Amino acid sequence: MALVAVLVLVWSAIFFLGLLGFSFWYGNQARARRKGIQAGVAHTHKAAEARYHELAKCGHAAAYRAEQCPHCGAAVEISGLPATAQIYCPHCQALATRPGGAPQPPRDEAHYRLCPVCKLYAAPQTFRVGYVAFFVVAIVRSFGSVECCHACVRPHARGYFFKNLLTLVPAPLGLLQVLWAYLGGARFATAFKGLDEANTLSHRKQLEPALGHYQAILQRVPVSAGIKYNCGLTCLRCGDLVRADQFFVAALADCSNLIPAMHAREAVRSMRAG
Repeated sequence: MALVAVLVLVWSAIFFLGLLGFSFWYGNQARARRKGIQAGVAHTHKAAEARYHELAKCGHAAAYRAEQCPHCGAAVEISGLPATAQIYCPHCQALATRPGGAPQPPRDEAHYRLCPVCKLYAAPQTFRVGYVAFFVVAIVRSFGSVECCHACVRPHARGYFFKNLLTLVPAPLGLLQVLWAYLGGARFATAFKGLDEANTLSHRKQLEPALGHYQAILQRVPVSAGIKYNCGLTCLRCGDLVRADQFFVAALADCSNLIPAMHAREAVRSMRAG
């Protein structure tokens, strides 16, 4: 009993110290990303100005159109594209709903962008994952960082949880990683609730269940190029080229400058033509 009590005390201490450490680390990562985005905003305005002068030299100054991203303040060129309800910012990689573009745009819209790993619209962040194994005369430690969405990090978190169970003592660290992977993201969001589950189904190529989850989100957020893009990408990966093309067209109807949707639509049409 004494050994169990000691183990519980050690676990509790590791859990709370780990919680503080993870919270501090994630907070620093979020601040570093915001600073990095703000540091590059001035460059986007210089590039936009250069683009304007380039068009002006050719006598096409009137064709130049640019807007300021509501989330980060970067200049976003949309020359030659129709005005749509949303705008995509290549700098911060977020979608923004223009004033009047939707009845109730999501308040946490700035947190969502395309995942660098799976390319789906989600709420990606930089995760800290790894394990610590205590042996008689040695400590084996392996930690790393990965920027991805919660659906992508969950398999890693589960794997490291079982590795942390090998020597019992660091088990709370594995539990913290699992909790961070499963309790974050869109789980507690109102508008995008269920997005991580939909993306997980998309990873598994379960087409109809994934589309069902996405459609439930679209019932709450009818103007969402990101969700429609996810539907198209899921159809594409499952081989349904007809519906993939339809969803990419729908995504561009909500956001005409969503560059990944443009490229995906071109790829689908090339595959259908070939």
